[in-house]
Amino acid sequence: MAGFNGIEGDLNVPGEIPIWIAVLYFVIVGAIYAAAIAMKRVNFNTLDLVYIGIGGALSVVLEFYVGPIFSRVVPKVPGLDISFALRLFMVTIFAAIIRKPGSAAAMLAIFDLLGDQFHYGYSGEPVYLIYESLTYGFFIDFVTFISGNHLFGIGMKKMSAAGCSSQGSSRPLGPARRLKLKL
Repeated sequence: MAGFNGIEGDLNVPGEIPIWIAVLYFVIVGAIYAAAIAMKRVNFNTLDLVYIGIGGALSVVLEFYVGPIFSRVVPKVPGLDISFALRLFMVTIFAAIIRKPGSAAAMLAIFDLLGDQFHYGYSGEPVYLIYESLTYGFFIDFVTFISGNHLFGIGMKKMSAAGCSSQGSSRPLGPARRLKLKL
């Protein structure tokens, strides 16, 4: 029997992931986050928390209000949901700004709570909160961690050519000298 949105609750049906693998995944990912918190690797300051809140709230706006407008204009592409793509795009952009692992999972937790409050209702909680944060959020956080907290290269120092200078001078070039402006 299908639920209200057409999703059935059949488990261990041929072709689906066995339940023990899914449980094992969530236990391992939960342990990774618990270890990161215990080792104080996840320490957000106030500005990070503000960005996490704004990113989660903007994700709700993009998912439920802007996404359906784009879905009517953009032709249907199998396997691509514009609303979902906009949500993950917003979470990824804010995770790149914050540059700390755990920020994407926190944003998706806020997205889930706000989405339940204003759109879905709380009938599937806490399953969807755990699912959203520990699947999509974990992979964005994992990429943030692997990239050395420089997702998309944001926050990396600019590389400069050693020994390059103007007219043999060894002092750094300022904007007026570089453009040869007389001010």
